[in-house]
Amino acid sequence: MDFASKVIIKAADKNDVPVLELDRGENLFQLGYGRYAKLTQGLITEGNSYLAESLIGGKVRVENLLRQHGFPVHQQFKTDSKELFEEQIRDRYYNLLVINSKVVAGIKKESDLAEDDTKRIDLTKVPLQDRDLAIKVTDFLGMQIAEIGLLITEKMEPVIIEVKPTSKIDLSDYIQDSERIGQEIIDLLVPDQIPIFSILEQDKQDLTIDFLTTILQESGIEASKLKQNKDVASFSLGVKRILSDREVEVAVFSRTLTEIEQNGLIYQASDLVLINGITEDLTVDSLLLTEVKEAGTIILNADDSQLVRLIEELEGQDLLFCSLESDNLIIQRRIAQAKPVVYLTDRNLVLFDGEDELPIIANQGFTDNKIMSALFAIAAGYSYGLPSFMLRAGLKKRINKSMEPTTLF
Repeated sequence: MDFASKVIIKAADKNDVPVLELDRGENLFQLGYGRYAKLTQGLITEGNSYLAESLIGGKVRVENLLRQHGFPVHQQFKTDSKELFEEQIRDRYYNLLVINSKVVAGIKKESDLAEDDTKRIDLTKVPLQDRDLAIKVTDFLGMQIAEIGLLITEKMEPVIIEVKPTSKIDLSDYIQDSERIGQEIIDLLVPDQIPIFSILEQDKQDLTIDFLTTILQESGIEASKLKQNKDVASFSLGVKRILSDREVEVAVFSRTLTEIEQNGLIYQASDLVLINGITEDLTVDSLLLTEVKEAGTIILNADDSQLVRLIEELEGQDLLFCSLESDNLIIQRRIAQAKPVVYLTDRNLVLFDGEDELPIIANQGFTDNKIMSALFAIAAGYSYGLPSFMLRAGLKKRINKSMEPTTLF
């Protein structure tokens, strides 16, 4: 792995940005998932301008282009950079690294031609006009990342003597600023992350995942789901396909706890974990194999004693409970504490949002499994931030698909 890739991956890890290894030998990685996914090969990213790279490959052309648009360009611009380190200009020549219209680091060449060395520049001592010039050149050429070589004239005015695209930048020259550079690249490439919902169901009915994805899609959110699959290899490929799809805004995976224990998680930590119908022994350690984010939410079945006993052990985690009984002790306790819960009354599936009791949909004599799956989907949609009318519309659409015309709402 090259130095630039190491810097970027280290920054990604520090910022909890997921990394998919596509080809380590070629330094090819995917940062982020879904709509925020970006490919990177060292410093070469999807944001690179092919036109800029092509122009800079023919230095005479880019020199003329810069001159014609009023940029101060040194007469030696088109020469090889190694020829620039003549004694009379060495002390006045330095490079500025620009990322996303910001000067993030600078270096000055210090040694002779046989053994180039660099010295870090304190950016606070770089004149504002020099930094502005480097940024304007980079923006003009349509580059997100570039290294601009400047020469200070006798009149103390900077002139452009070199422009390097990402394919020509040696990031090891900036080793002292590598942590900050990595952070700037992550901020540029992956500004946010898509949420991942993990649904753990032992009965494999997959009702919850169907309800939830319909609610999300009916709300205009591009949600992609993947149900449980006995073929581990096939499931892994399906997960990677979803996480690489640039249209996906929410990824929803249905799995069993046993399968996760045996085959690992594949994707990074989940924002929301729904645990429905687990009857086997369950511990906090095994639950945390799902890698719930610190700020993530766990939705539990308040009617299942195997899950209820985890409440004290999960202290500090955001919990949300669902129940088929409105008088369930946990439900009543949470309501008294003004905490959200979802439950079934005699007539409705209800969301208590901490203040008000909001009927979402009427109970049309569904089975307990269908009701509990719907309650979980309501809880997940609420946790994602959807209003009650969107939860209602999504549930109606999904339920109506499986009912006879005579029983439509």
